[in-house]
Amino acid sequence: MIRNTKLWVVFIFIAFFVSGCGEGKGDGFVGKWVGKNNERMLKPSYVMIISRDGENFHVDIATTQDAFGVGKPTTSNRKLEAKAESNTVLSMFGGLATMRLEKDILSFDGTSFTRSD
Repeated sequence: MIRNTKLWVVFIFIAFFVSGCGEGKGDGFVGKWVGKNNERMLKPSYVMIISRDGENFHVDIATTQDAFGVGKPTTSNRKLEAKAESNTVLSMFGGLATMRLEKDILSFDGTSFTRSD
């Protein structure tokens, strides 16, 4: 009986780890990301912080650029909400905009971001 119980405990333990350790869909997006877009006219740089609240993701993006070409950068902030479509895709605005995570690169709005934290 004790041996049978030990087998079940081991089986449940292995099943828990094989299932992803309870990790939710899209958890790979959570953290601080930085990006720079040299193809745009003002060459903005970005800092994006993604946090999770249940099934919703909060996406805070700070964009810094030299808007007037005088060497004094300005920063603007956007706060967005997203939902995980899969472990590699977050969608916003009812699916009109998406973020894609491939390996360690996050792609959004024509810019590639790398993890900063």
